[in-house]
Amino acid sequence: MMLIRNLVATSFVLLSASAPALSNDAVPAKDYPGVGRIRGYVAQAYEVKRFETLEFQLKGQTTRAEGRRIYGSYTCTPDATVECESVLEVQKEFASVLKNLGGEIVVEDPASAAPNGHLIGRFGANGQTVYLDVRPWNDGAGYDLTILEERDFEPSMTTTQAAGAELKDVLGKNGKAVIHIKFDFDKAVLRPDAAPIIQQVATILQAAPSMKLEIDGHTDGIGNEAHNKVLSKARADAVLGAIQSAGIPATRLSSVGFGSSAPVGDNATSEGRAQNRRVELIKK
Repeated sequence: MMLIRNLVATSFVLLSASAPALSNDAVPAKDYPGVGRIRGYVAQAYEVKRFETLEFQLKGQTTRAEGRRIYGSYTCTPDATVECESVLEVQKEFASVLKNLGGEIVVEDPASAAPNGHLIGRFGANGQTVYLDVRPWNDGAGYDLTILEERDFEPSMTTTQAAGAELKDVLGKNGKAVIHIKFDFDKAVLRPDAAPIIQQVATILQAAPSMKLEIDGHTDGIGNEAHNKVLSKARADAVLGAIQSAGIPATRLSSVGFGSSAPVGDNATSEGRAQNRRVELIKK
C-alpha cells in the first residue's frame, strides 16, 4: 500500500488523565497522561484491565511484565487537514515521547521489519515503571498502543516488614542482608519510606562499633548495562549517605555498584526484576 505523505505538519497530542474521548472516536477512550496520541488518529478499540501481562522478546528470551494494562487501537483517515504517518514516523513520534518522559527504548525493530516498526520502551510515572508498546500497521495508517503500569512483586521477607532484631540476626548468620529499598524509575534519590530501614541499619551499627558494611547496589536486567552499573552505584551511594547522616562514620561504610551482573531472580518476569532491584548489606 502506498504511503500517504505529508500534506501539512503533524504533531503529537498530549491530553490530561481526565481527557474525554474525542468526538470521532469509535469507542470511549482516554489518552494516557504524558503519552497521548498522534494528531488525526482516532480510537477504534480501547480496553483497560486491572491486572494483565505484556510479553515481548528481549535478548533472545520472552520477557513478561505484569500490572494494569491499557490497550488502544488507532486509525487515520486522510483528508484536507489530516495526514497519516509512515511506520518510521510513528516510531519516531513515540521515541520522542519516551525521551520527553525521561524513559528508554527497550526494543526497536527496523521500520521495514515485521511486525512493522514494533517499538517498546519504559519510563517512570507516579513511582512505578510503565511500559509502552506500539505496533504500527497498514504502513502507519494505524497503530496499536499498549501501556502497562508494572506492579512489583512484594517479597514475603523484607526489612520493611521485619523487625530490626531480625535484620541483625540475618547479618550475623549470613554475613549479608537484602534490603528492598524502592527507588523511582532511573533515580537514585531515597523515598521517605526508606527512613525506617536506614534507622534500623544505623541502630545495628551503633550497637556493634567494630562492624563495617559494604553497600552493594543492583538493578534489573533491562536497559543499557553500562547505565545500570552507574545507576546501581548511585543508589548504593544514596543509602551510604543516609546511613552516614544517621550518625555512622564514613570510614565504616563503602559502596559498590554491580548493575545487573548478579541477579537473584528471573529478569524475564516482573517478580524476578523486582527481586533484582535491591541493595545488599555485606558485613565486613
